[in-house]
Amino acid sequence: MTLFAPFAMAYLFFVAPTSLMLVSGSGFFIMMLIGLGVLSVLAMKTNVDASQMLPVNVYGMMSYIEPALLFILAITVLGNPFESAMIYSYGLIWLGIGFLIIHGVRQLRKANRETKVTLTTKTA
Repeated sequence: MTLFAPFAMAYLFFVAPTSLMLVSGSGFFIMMLIGLGVLSVLAMKTNVDASQMLPVNVYGMMSYIEPALLFILAITVLGNPFESAMIYSYGLIWLGIGFLIIHGVRQLRKANRETKVTLTTKTA
């Protein structure tokens, strides 16, 4: 974000000065901008922490689920319009989630079978 800040400021000064005047002229917008920055930093920090704490497959599935859940929230709660082009991208996301779930179930079944085989050989 630090690398993009100069480009964003240049855009505001040279391309969209009316937007800059709108934000700088209102204490509410300035506070909202600062709050958005704080929330962005917290979101990035928790994302990095989660990537180090969670197994790769769980973290990957969460990365797929988040935009899909945001899409559902936007359509249902916020009332954003649904466009047919959205179904392709989100359909692929849900397809990927489905594959991750199938893979996880297969691994869980395989681990359960191996555990049963190990237990029966130890008790015999």
